[in-house]
Amino acid sequence: MNSRSFVILLTLVLIMVALMYSLPRDFGAGARSLLLPGLSSHVNDIERITITGAGEERVATLRRRSRQWTIDERAGHRADVGRIRRALLALAYARVIEQETTDPALHWRLGVEDLAALDATGLKLVMTGSGETYGLIVGDRGARTGTTFARKPDAAQSFLISASLDLGHETLDWVARDIMDIGTDRIHRVTITHPDGSVLRVENPTRGSAGFTVIDLPADREPAYEGVANSMAGLLTDLAFDDVQPVATFTTGGDNPTLARFETFDGLIVDAMIYATPEGPRVRFVAHADAALARRFEADETDTSRRSFEAASEDATRLNDALAGWVYTLPRFKSKQFVSRMEAMLEPAT
Repeated sequence: MNSRSFVILLTLVLIMVALMYSLPRDFGAGARSLLLPGLSSHVNDIERITITGAGEERVATLRRRSRQWTIDERAGHRADVGRIRRALLALAYARVIEQETTDPALHWRLGVEDLAALDATGLKLVMTGSGETYGLIVGDRGARTGTTFARKPDAAQSFLISASLDLGHETLDWVARDIMDIGTDRIHRVTITHPDGSVLRVENPTRGSAGFTVIDLPADREPAYEGVANSMAGLLTDLAFDDVQPVATFTTGGDNPTLARFETFDGLIVDAMIYATPEGPRVRFVAHADAALARRFEADETDTSRRSFEAASEDATRLNDALAGWVYTLPRFKSKQFVSRMEAMLEPAT
């Protein structure tokens, strides 16, 4: 080896040594290791999750009861199990990518400052089950896709971790907000009866027909446009709420509700009772199955799309089990449709 080659080799060795000593001492041991070792083995045993925001304000308290998750802040209503599962799995397999600052004065830059601060931007999650507890302050997203800054509550060390987290900062973000999903093809008739006795009825006479028509139109009036009544049949499709409260805490104020009745070709009947309150409309739902209604639309055996009356009865039971104890606040545009009047279906009077 000539002297020039030796100098080049020595220089490379010195550079490598300098790089080794410039890395954190525990970089090799910590990098790419699981952030919460043990959680992956107990992820299915987690029974309680608390989420806390700025000022240590409780965002949500989630509990697993049997096969269902509930949320304390909404009186035990169903929680969003999909969001819970995504969060648990992401945290269970989150790995350390880089060690970040240990200086508490700099934690705010990553969104992992102490949650006692009123302007804190992170969330603290505490997960318990099978005698184990796992805690984490989740901060800002990292610059790299699928990364997040995090810190354990009792430690100064912060990390960049390999986790893409879908966490809600509001209580309602953790609530299962679906009410029901009944397609327009099942709806035979919608009848809205107001406390003053006025009635709006729209109907699809036969399954698979072109659409809905307004029944009992005034003799001197025409529909506002063709298909004006079709939207009424979609009110129960992908129906979700903005907020919910237990029936036990709800007061009607004594006024009679508007009743919206939805009848299906297979015999399912869903009644929505819409109450006018100072805070806005509130809705309760009750379901039952009507065998006589189902018999009116019995189809031949080749009609494979028709649901059986037995299935409709099961739907009624399932809906009542899920909805009977709750009063819902619907999106404003939905609430208005649930109390539609005949006049909204007609051309302006001349």
